[in-house]
Amino acid sequence: HSLSKKLEHLKNGSCRVFIVHTSITLATKIFMEANSIGMMDKDYVWITTNAITSQIDSLNESIISSMQGVLGVKSYFSTTPKSYKDFHFRFRNKDFRFRFRAMFHLQYPGEPAPEPGTSAMQAYDAARAVAIALMEKPNLKSCTNLTDDVACMHEMNGQQLLGKILQSNFEGLTGAFNFKEGKLAPIHIFRIVNVVGKSFR
Repeated sequence: HSLSKKLEHLKNGSCRVFIVHTSITLATKIFMEANSIGMMDKDYVWITTNAITSQIDSLNESIISSMQGVLGVKSYFSTTPKSYKDFHFRFRNKDFRFRFRAMFHLQYPGEPAPEPGTSAMQAYDAARAVAIALMEKPNLKSCTNLTDDVACMHEMNGQQLLGKILQSNFEGLTGAFNFKEGKLAPIHIFRIVNVVGKSFR
């Protein structure tokens, strides 16, 4: 009720341009409520930041339908690298798609199975960084048998693993994957998207 009151207050004010910079969960509630009280028509402009727009791929149709006309800033990544094409080729494999759709429909009946979005590809890149870090032989005196990768892996503690992950430097599905001062290097290229119909352009 508090959200609807705040939106009604905004509706009665003079402002017609809104920038939404919040969690995806709260954003979806805002748009559903704004749509129900007529604040998503042509008299209003809604702009979303990357944190929300990058997750549009994962939203269901009822939420997307309440966001018609929204403009957003979204991380840009190239779809031409071989790694990206290989990932999508595997994802579109008939057997994998069948299993994925079956699992998805058990959890979300009635919703169409989505294509892998930005969040899924970022998760894939993160998992790859961990795998690469684990595959490197640790430089430890206690790891005497360097031919036994599994034994050496067990000798690596959390701090050492984190250190190796922070040294990651490879081209991931969403672009360069590396860290600056302990944080994932930010993406500097964005695209502007407009929510139209069941998706965005």
